[in-house]
Amino acid sequence: MWLSSRSLTTMKKIAILLLVSALVVSCGTERSLMASVAETYLRCINVKQRFADSLTLYKNLDICARTNDELPKLPGMQSEVRMELFTTPGVAFRMPVYQILPKDPNGKCVFYLHGGGYINQALSVHWRALDKLAHNTKTCIVAPAYPLAPAHTWEEAFPLLEGLYRQLLETYKPEDITIMGDSAGGGLSAAMCLHFAQVGLPQPRQAILLSPWVDTTTTNPDIPALDSVDPMLSPPGLPVCARAWAGEPYDRFSEPVTADSKLWDWHISPMYGDLSVLKNVTIFTGTRELLYPDAVIFNQKLQEAGVDSRIIISEGGNHVYPFYPTPEGRRAFRDICEMI
Repeated sequence: MWLSSRSLTTMKKIAILLLVSALVVSCGTERSLMASVAETYLRCINVKQRFADSLTLYKNLDICARTNDELPKLPGMQSEVRMELFTTPGVAFRMPVYQILPKDPNGKCVFYLHGGGYINQALSVHWRALDKLAHNTKTCIVAPAYPLAPAHTWEEAFPLLEGLYRQLLETYKPEDITIMGDSAGGGLSAAMCLHFAQVGLPQPRQAILLSPWVDTTTTNPDIPALDSVDPMLSPPGLPVCARAWAGEPYDRFSEPVTADSKLWDWHISPMYGDLSVLKNVTIFTGTRELLYPDAVIFNQKLQEAGVDSRIIISEGGNHVYPFYPTPEGRRAFRDICEMI
């Protein structure tokens, strides 16, 4: 169907507005224009409101409670995709596990845990990135749709993810497995590595964490200053999602996290675990995201614990920037492919 001249005019106006806004956003920052356009787009679609507004967040949580057990919708993908329902004794949830299989696989595996604040399923951007990752690295991607809050908590997810990792170890050597995740999935990846050590399982060869949420208390004093530049996340709403994941009452928008909260538990906030058991950790983060200060501290704690850890910081980068179609994002994605 052809667009009308009025529609084309409107689209041109929107494009010009995006470009002008991006130029304003990019002033004084060391990043590409495309990165500024991406941030401007995120602001235009008002992603941040999901965490910044209590009514929007609680409405989203209500929808998640009713729909997150449904199978996620996958976009068209060039790799072969297989799905099985994984179960483990003592847990009623049947976890969908997706294998993204490239042609001519190299015998390695990426155990991928998606982000979404522990309340949202993987998005199309996740699946497309994993498809591209499988294609570029010839590596099998194993991506579980783990149980999500508020209908479920970490106590259901951990046994399932442990069981799945045990199954992977029957096929792959630990040195052939990379655990990887973004945002909440990045925090969960770190927490699962702590859990693997606790139950006597070997660590995967490496952990790649994209903008990991490693301290769900969101109490770092440097976070509020970043609220105005992060187009996605907002401090008041994040602990609400974390409380739901922890199994705490979560109807306390904007209330401070108390000293007796479960959010200080390393299962929820791996920042507070025994980090010395981890190995070969790489963190990607941007300076224009709320989780940046904690990512820096997490890397420092890893190094102090004797872990081979490094952090790759994108000046002016936004949340999970390696998935963005920007020069910075493509460069980071290439680095990740080389690491795998």
